[in-house]
Amino acid sequence: WKASAKQAVPYAVEPGQTVVADFDVTSGAASFNGDIEAVASWNGLRETGRLKVRNTAPVKINEFSISDGFIELYNASDKAVDLSGWTVSQHAANIPAFSDIKIPSGTRLAPKAYYLLGMAGSGLAVNAAKGDNIIYVRSVEGVNPGDEILVGGEKRTVKAVNAPKPQAPAPMAMPFGRGMAPAGSPTTVWQPLPGGHGIEIPVGSTNIPVTSAAHFEVGQKMAIGYGSTRPAVSNALEKYEVVTVTAVGKAGTQGYLSMDAKPGDTNIKVSSVENISVGDQIRLDIASEGHGIETVTVTAVGTASARNTLNGPLGPNEDPGTGLDIAEPLKFAHASNMPYSVNGTGISFEPATKFPHYSNEPVLALCFSIELDSPLGAAHPIDEAVIAGTGGFHGTADLTFGGPALSDGGGNITLRDAKGNVADAVNYGLVTDPWLGEGYQADSGLDEPGNFAPTPAAARRFGFGFGGPQPQPAALSAGRFPDGADADDNKTDFRVQQALNLALPAAAGQTNIKVSSVQGLQEGAPIVVGRGAEAEVLSVAKLGSAGATTLQGAAGAGAKTLLVASAQGFTPGQEILVGEESATVAEVIMPRGWWMRGPQEQKLVLAAPLRKAHKAAETVTGTGVTLSAPLRAAHAAGAAVATGQPTPGAANQY
Repeated sequence: WKASAKQAVPYAVEPGQTVVADFDVTSGAASFNGDIEAVASWNGLRETGRLKVRNTAPVKINEFSISDGFIELYNASDKAVDLSGWTVSQHAANIPAFSDIKIPSGTRLAPKAYYLLGMAGSGLAVNAAKGDNIIYVRSVEGVNPGDEILVGGEKRTVKAVNAPKPQAPAPMAMPFGRGMAPAGSPTTVWQPLPGGHGIEIPVGSTNIPVTSAAHFEVGQKMAIGYGSTRPAVSNALEKYEVVTVTAVGKAGTQGYLSMDAKPGDTNIKVSSVENISVGDQIRLDIASEGHGIETVTVTAVGTASARNTLNGPLGPNEDPGTGLDIAEPLKFAHASNMPYSVNGTGISFEPATKFPHYSNEPVLALCFSIELDSPLGAAHPIDEAVIAGTGGFHGTADLTFGGPALSDGGGNITLRDAKGNVADAVNYGLVTDPWLGEGYQADSGLDEPGNFAPTPAAARRFGFGFGGPQPQPAALSAGRFPDGADADDNKTDFRVQQALNLALPAAAGQTNIKVSSVQGLQEGAPIVVGRGAEAEVLSVAKLGSAGATTLQGAAGAGAKTLLVASAQGFTPGQEILVGEESATVAEVIMPRGWWMRGPQEQKLVLAAPLRKAHKAAETVTGTGVTLSAPLRAAHAAGAAVATGQPTPGAANQY
């Protein structure tokens, strides 16, 4: 690397004077990841600044889709790039990378061209050995006995399919997130904080503490460790082990003291008692002057405090809870907000481990397996593609990979060249790997989440699932716009389509549709109704207002307050239709906890009285979206609607 000054720095700098030195930095010919360092020295003083730099071929992670299962690369240069031996790795937030997707030797990407990685319907969840006739896989969606499948190119017939029974979300989980994770979701070996590099599980162990014990069952197979040959940060090379679960206990717990604790105390007030049992060992505090780390044993589990005290001490009217009784009187003073951790009772298994394992290694419930009609003729690595079933990418890909599947909760995708240097990396959904993302990873302001690309996954919406239609998720992607755009800022370089749903059924030939939201829609811009083979791409001729519901009771002429099945999606000031009568919303009333109390408490207050009487069950809708052309086919309530659709292997459109 070479740098040359455009402007000579003055020999003398007056008090309060600002001096700026501009440099041209020219990269060398070799692929490189490292730091550029600036050093200023004067009168025996020295100041140093560093900035991470990458010098690789300008191949970009250009578009990716969770729903359609693909990752698209784009050559932003004017020269062909040899992709032989390049790798793509991706992992969900808080889950380590399992393996790499390796691009075959001899692959060249033309300038301004695309290379498409498509996810297979399934993939190996752990390594498969030569002679195995049962393989553990990521998914068995659409796989049935008698089907022919390909395991890394080996053709076999399915003898039997094993999968757990579907697990329904908790009744009240829906409004707050995505519900329970699907069976087979990985967790990790527990990482207590503080705790240095974490904990080590030695050779010969038959129990392992975990971050989550959900979806593990006695008698089920479980995998521990890495399938990749790349070692974990700060650890030596780990290997996968497949064991059988013998007992499922409690996950680890991390929390904070809610009140100061003094030497001699045998009770501590805590922010959480989740997963804590009598007999558990609790690690308290951090090593500091006048204090110390100590481990105590729980003798009784009470209640947690009303809140943690990270935002200030508990007030006189805030319940501190009864806390935890401990066997050993405290040796040190521990201040409120000091961390504590409990490993939990974890998961027991057999046989005993053959390798050591460490905090943050993946632990995977092997819920899905396929029994083959004959043993495999060769060994196959984790995430080898299993061509089977109905899932995965349905287009034509340059390279098919078996997993892991992209996470709708956020993660990281990293592209490395043949020398292992990072060519591009994207954090999506949240700051997953700060050292791998583009540019500055923070955002200014209190409670700002950081700088990352948007997650191409539709969020759950109120108004569906409470006696109404279930929403169909739209096909979405996150992509650079225009192709290859790279300003060292993933937040602005990447865009994602806006997802919404039909609020009422739409008939063939209809030119106006009622939608759950109009956010992101623009007159003259594209709109996609339906998904997959049913998708109709049109444009917005006239943009109206959102929402659709029904009257819960009759509304007479002169009425201004409407009892409705759901007020979700309506906003004050919007024009609506009560039956065929036009009205304007003045106020939307949705009492706190409305999803628990029932629809009778949801109301729309009108700006002017109704001119006509309306019967119970009549529709109350926004004015909707007028389309550029009639719909070719009917679409059910809840059908996906989006401002565009993914374009794998073609120019991005947002």
